[in-house]
Amino acid sequence: MNAMKKIYSIIFAAAALFAASSCQEEIVEPDLGTQENESMTITAGFGAETKTVLDGLKTYWTEGDHISVFDSNKKESDTDEGNNRCFSIDETATTFEDGKAASATFKYDGEFVWPQNDQPDPLIVALYPYQENAYCDFFDAENNCITGLEIPAEQVALADGFDATATFALAASTYSNKDNLHFTNLYSLLRITINEDGVKEVKVTVEGGKIAGEAKVQLNLEMEDENTPVFNGGTLSATENGTNTVTLTCEDGFVAGKDYYIAIAPVT
Repeated sequence: MNAMKKIYSIIFAAAALFAASSCQEEIVEPDLGTQENESMTITAGFGAETKTVLDGLKTYWTEGDHISVFDSNKKESDTDEGNNRCFSIDETATTFEDGKAASATFKYDGEFVWPQNDQPDPLIVALYPYQENAYCDFFDAENNCITGLEIPAEQVALADGFDATATFALAASTYSNKDNLHFTNLYSLLRITINEDGVKEVKVTVEGGKIAGEAKVQLNLEMEDENTPVFNGGTLSATENGTNTVTLTCEDGFVAGKDYYIAIAPVT
């Protein structure tokens, strides 16, 4: 069989680990004002290794990035708009070096609904990358999850990085801290090495769990009191409707001996 058309199937039965960090800030009741018909902005950096450009242990925002930020518009039915707002990176307010930025300002031009659950300093919950069908249910204290996510089962190989559409990261804090958000990674990485040139497709199957497809993020939130939420991270998982196989493609062919990465939901 021609090596250019080979498909490599790899089966893993190993533990994939992920890192997440949390922070606890002193709550200061802010002046929410109105966000109707004016720009809402937040500023975000990274609290752990995340995103799609790797430089040792450093990671960066890149031009054209979008994130989901969730407001307090409760979804009453499947036809409701929900609370997912698409924030775009403000390239005029963000300092890039070689197309990368450690911290970035994001903006949304439209109505952003406050307050949330009558809290004096409501939660800010943000997800990278922007997912059109995502919905954050922080109205139910026993639920607290982001649904409507999709981890791509088909990913594109990138040199020194990995597919941006699969690299989920989460930030949660409060309104008073919206200009100091820190994203932490939710995914795991599988590192693969191909032992010959010319292979263009690799299929990875993980035994014992779903790693892609339909997914959700469980928010680890506790209430210090009835108005003070404390954020302790989040957990990304594929649902029972997900898949245990991911395909990684490289149009020009994988380079023999070079490392490549696949982003998946953490599983054992």
